Amino acid sequence: MSSPRTNDPDAERGPLRRCLATREALPKEAMLRFALGPARELVPDPAGRLPGRGLWLKAQDEALRKALKTGAFAKAARGAVQLPDDLQGMILRLLRVRIGDFLGFARRGGEAVAGREAVLDWLRTRPVALLMQASDGSPAERERLLGNREL
Repeated sequence: MSSPRTNDPDAERGPLRRCLATREALPKEAMLRFALGPARELVPDPAGRLPGRGLWLKAQDEALRKALKTGAFAKAARGAVQLPDDLQGMILRLLRVRIGDFLGFARRGGEAVAGREAVLDWLRTRPVALLMQASDGSPAERERLLGNREL
């Protein structure tokens, strides 16, 4: 039996999950988990903590559209499933909260900073993997930070 894993040392070593829409086997970090509530309602579970068997979907809009179109949630759950009216909106809201939680953990752990001066200091002294700006931030300031490599 062949495995979808590679010899890449950076490849995922943990268990893989199968997307119910695309049938791809992927690490759970690339997937969204759903669970069924008591009334068989579909509940997004970005933290992966709800009880029950998980229904896994590749974290892409296309996979969600395909799952909804083909009835993949009901097939995977082996029965009728109540879908929320605004499933995509619910997923986006929950992911925003999850991302905010991760950013808070990173700040408390000293791995992320906020504020103009702290960001400028990091850009001068450390490698930066991700630079984020608030949605109401100044486009001119963003361009200045991105364009000024010799800080």
